[in-house]
Amino acid sequence: METDETLYRRYLSGDNDALRELLERHRRGLILFLYGMVGSMEEAEDLMMDAFAAVLAKEKTFYGGSSFKTWLFAIARHKAGSFLRKRHFTEAEPEIVSLAQEEPDEQLFQTERRRILFSAMTRLHAEYRQALILFYFEDMDCQTMASVMKISRRKASDLLYRGKQALKKELEQEGYTDAQLG
Repeated sequence: METDETLYRRYLSGDNDALRELLERHRRGLILFLYGMVGSMEEAEDLMMDAFAAVLAKEKTFYGGSSFKTWLFAIARHKAGSFLRKRHFTEAEPEIVSLAQEEPDEQLFQTERRRILFSAMTRLHAEYRQALILFYFEDMDCQTMASVMKISRRKASDLLYRGKQALKKELEQEGYTDAQLG
């Protein structure tokens, strides 16, 4: 399996199939991350496409200072921030959505555990939610999260710790225990 960086170089050389493969690899994760920021599946999908459009239009160039995934998520986060500022939001708090009412792409939530976690995360502070989505759903470490969120590694670590504590409290209020979530 080719690395993201190799696929990006292939795309720059004119291979559009490489861009399609990058889109397929990162589409779901980006949508989930953006949904956590803007609270609307439609807007998250649009912003995901905007992030890839920036790559396609070569507005930004990947120099290899981080992983391609980190770079792409940072672009997506910037696009979401611009979107929220344009809408005069002071904080990226999504509406609380019942998953039964608005079911995001089913493949985003492959297990019941992930559904429960994501549902509880929608009620957390935006920065906690971002850190937890990057950690639980994108398997990013604190250094990578810090790069995506444009914060220090220490702050990323603190957000993750506080986010986990807030998430645990939220899950306990819903009646879930650590053993039930496995």
